[in-house]
Amino acid sequence: MMQVRSVTSDMRPRSGKRFTRSHSSRLAIGQLRIVSLLEPSGVDTIRFVALINGAIQDSFNDPEVREITWQSAERVGKSTVGANILGYVIDREPCDLLWVMPSREAMADFLKDEIEPMVRANPSLEKKIGQGRQPRQLGRTNNTRRKSFLGGTATFVGGASASPSAFRTVRVVILDEIDKLRVLPGEGDADSLASKRVSTYGTDFKILRFSKPTLEGTSRINRHFLRGSRAYYHITCPSCGEFQELGWALLRFDDLCPRCTSCDGFFDQDSWQGSVGTG
Repeated sequence: MMQVRSVTSDMRPRSGKRFTRSHSSRLAIGQLRIVSLLEPSGVDTIRFVALINGAIQDSFNDPEVREITWQSAERVGKSTVGANILGYVIDREPCDLLWVMPSREAMADFLKDEIEPMVRANPSLEKKIGQGRQPRQLGRTNNTRRKSFLGGTATFVGGASASPSAFRTVRVVILDEIDKLRVLPGEGDADSLASKRVSTYGTDFKILRFSKPTLEGTSRINRHFLRGSRAYYHITCPSCGEFQELGWALLRFDDLCPRCTSCDGFFDQDSWQGSVGTG
């Protein structure tokens, strides 16, 4: 039976981490958790990506976590996190993985521009790609749609045209920009179809969902975010050092300076960005 537990916690940075949770809601089956993350715009992207990526990748290795949802702006490293996790799966914890993007074109470009260079730059990954065992009629594969490796296979599909046969049984599913995935005629929602591919593994699976949200009430990523832990990225005040979440309600529009919720001081963008990764 599914048990729902609500937890409120304030996880201040420890051991160098700058990630906190606010009003966490934990949906659990026994001790299995769904982690959801919200990232605001307006912070230093490079430092933010380094900090938040580490938190998400740590969650992937948490044996209690089964679903990870990242709701954020575009171009903050969501697909890079997926690529890092793909590399980890190939090298350290091989299994079957499915990666879904909104279109074949987007997936082909991502494979060419991101995944292939990553594999070529890593001797361990390059050695293992193409060495996996496949059914006899398929042989060993290393192409733009499927890559086999020792212990598993990574399948890459475009969610706008993927057939049910593409959604093979897998242990790890990565749904990239799920708010852009279409409802497939005669087949259903690509998000739901892909998520069902892990059912064979019981509770030994991972589902990662990354996306920029679209319309409130219909956004897939927001729906998944609300059913998870609802973790928010927090930043320190340049003056008092208090951790807080930046929001539009704190912005003074005449000079575009956000206000600190603790000391009530107003600071410009450079000051706030300078506090990323400190405190």
